[in-house]
Amino acid sequence: MKKTVLMFLLVLIGLSVSAQEQPLYNRNGDASMDALEYEDAKIYYEEGVMDYCDLYSIQRLTHIWRVVETMRWSLFPIMKRSLACLENKATQDSDTTCMRLLIEYYEKGIGTSVRKVKADSWKAELAKFQNVNQKNGRRNNTGQTTGSSEKMRFFAGYSGSYYVPYGLTVGGVAKIGWYVRFRTNFSSQNFTHRCDNQGNIINGLDNGIPDFLDNKKANVWAATGGMVFRVARPFYLSIGGGYVRRETLYQFEMIDLTVTEPKGTFWAKCEDETSFKGVALDLDGTFRIGKTFYLSMGCSMLNFKYVSANAGLGVFF
Repeated sequence: MKKTVLMFLLVLIGLSVSAQEQPLYNRNGDASMDALEYEDAKIYYEEGVMDYCDLYSIQRLTHIWRVVETMRWSLFPIMKRSLACLENKATQDSDTTCMRLLIEYYEKGIGTSVRKVKADSWKAELAKFQNVNQKNGRRNNTGQTTGSSEKMRFFAGYSGSYYVPYGLTVGGVAKIGWYVRFRTNFSSQNFTHRCDNQGNIINGLDNGIPDFLDNKKANVWAATGGMVFRVARPFYLSIGGGYVRRETLYQFEMIDLTVTEPKGTFWAKCEDETSFKGVALDLDGTFRIGKTFYLSMGCSMLNFKYVSANAGLGVFF
């Protein structure tokens, strides 16, 4: 058991560290920027903008626009796409960083023509959020007012694992969020006896001999909940815990010794380590696909003995 717990902790640490890194396209872009290879950097950051509307990629491309004037003609198409991403993020998420970039884009004609009216409109929108935050007393570490907190988006979807195949996950997330999850195998078989893993009935025998039919079932359910952290768009890390219960059942047929005929069948709960109840721990990484869909993968530790692979898919709304 100690080895299993240690493995689970190592997986948790490894995923947490790797999740904090920038995506590969941004890391390659940064390496090219350090070498002053702006054309190569542009290609890498374009992937982040086109596929994910990655804000970091947009910021780096904006920096190239500022410092390398000879590249502005080739940058214009991707800056137009960046502008659309910024509009969407600023509108849906009330992201003040995006609002500031939009003001610069419209004032200086980045990805568009110079449009003073649009720039003034976003200035007014930014000022509105700053005024709201001043009234609410929200301040950063330097004592200056910050922009509006990011709007929480909710999600729901299927979540299954090796031991508990069917489930539902719901939650909400901004930079930090929450989730709750319920999983089951939709089995609720009743049992009347108990047995060991060799098929020996422990209690409750009537007259007759039980005959194991080599038929097994399991009643399993788990309920967990926890925190969701946005590590880097579009990656989220969720960590949580809860309760799990599993009952392994064997089916028997009772043989009547007086007539050597079956008297019917019954189910018995197997009293070994495959039947358990206790703590369930979740660790999952979630990848947001576009604006709506997500895919999650991870693992759960059940009763500090079993590690079960998880997978899920769902939608943001």
